[in-house]
Amino acid sequence: MIDYSSEIRTVLLNNPVLQTELTKFYNQPAIFNTYVPEDQNYKNPLPRIVIYEINNAPSSYADNDIYSQTLRFQISIFTKYNPTAIKKAVDEEMRNLGFFRTSSSDQFDEETKTIHIPMRYRKEFY
Repeated sequence: MIDYSSEIRTVLLNNPVLQTELTKFYNQPAIFNTYVPEDQNYKNPLPRIVIYEINNAPSSYADNDIYSQTLRFQISIFTKYNPTAIKKAVDEEMRNLGFFRTSSSDQFDEETKTIHIPMRYRKEFY
């Protein structure tokens, strides 16, 4: 099993566009793995990114050993403003890591007036 969430987060944290576009959470861009921590000083920081590992499984075998593994991640962007710069920065960094985007959509939550962009990526490891 490959742990890649931390590497993705580190790469996104170091992106200059994301450093300026995202809300700061303890002096770092608001980028989280799996959930947004509860903190009284930061109630729902926007814009932010949440990284979700969707799948991490062997995809092929040779001689009863794992030959390749497929990793799938969802990078969710939450914002109330134009997400174009954030989307482009995320997509560029994920492509630089060897992932390719399998889907992306813009969803608007009428109740919270928040845009949610789930961007899904896949990579095969040999």
